[in-house]
Amino acid sequence: MATSDAAARSDETVTAWFDTHMHLSSLAGEGRDPEGVMARALAAGVTRMLTVGHDPVANEMCLQFARRWPERVRAAIGYDRSCAAAPPPDDAVREIFAAHRESIVAVGEIGLDYAHGQDDARAQRRMLADQCALAREARLPVVIHTREAGDDTVAILREHAEAAGLEDRVGVIHCFTGDSVLAGRLLDLGFSISLSGIVTFRNASRLRGVARYIPAARLLLETDAPFLAPEPQRGAVNEPALLPLVGACVARERGISPAALAAQTAANAMRLFAWPE
Repeated sequence: MATSDAAARSDETVTAWFDTHMHLSSLAGEGRDPEGVMARALAAGVTRMLTVGHDPVANEMCLQFARRWPERVRAAIGYDRSCAAAPPPDDAVREIFAAHRESIVAVGEIGLDYAHGQDDARAQRRMLADQCALAREARLPVVIHTREAGDDTVAILREHAEAAGLEDRVGVIHCFTGDSVLAGRLLDLGFSISLSGIVTFRNASRLRGVARYIPAARLLLETDAPFLAPEPQRGAVNEPALLPLVGACVARERGISPAALAAQTAANAMRLFAWPE
């Protein structure tokens, strides 16, 4: 690992991409050795990564990986809609933040997902609001998942943004798949918007329009690995090493070079997550 890090540092031609949303815990579940994932990412120029939790087991693994690669990896800790029926006590979450604050840069992923029905929608909304309150208390940005729940997501996030006082560090909408109208509503609240491999899919012309619409200072990139591998690797197990394929597509849509896009989106991510230089 040290050899790979040294090689990445010595090669100044490598474009420094920032993968703002990936799941090292899920990659390990796919049989991908974290050491190999990291080596391939660095070889591809992906030098910083946010590994994102969603339940107690994934959260703990995120913290392990962040401690393992403190120069390359930070963690987002949160509880997604799968935990809505039995959310963790607030004090338990506070204890995690207090014990691992040097590794945790965001609360997430959290949010709403109505794609499979709304039987637990009220519980999801309550848990999202509670975790937003914890994020305000910890002065951390939030990493938001929203699927077929745009209006409810905006309503809760509007209240959060008004109370948070974090301005352009309020949070990010990860793996955005909505239209420019929804993007505009979220941008107005101070959120950044992150694009994943979906933007490369042949049927994603609307999303490529959103890629052109997002202001440069609010644009982030992600893999959501091991999910949503970009073209031409669609269907494969995704890894941070494939982020340059996402970046190449977005750069082409915006009429700039991949290197310029990498620099802009990495700077945006470092500001959002208060990542030290």
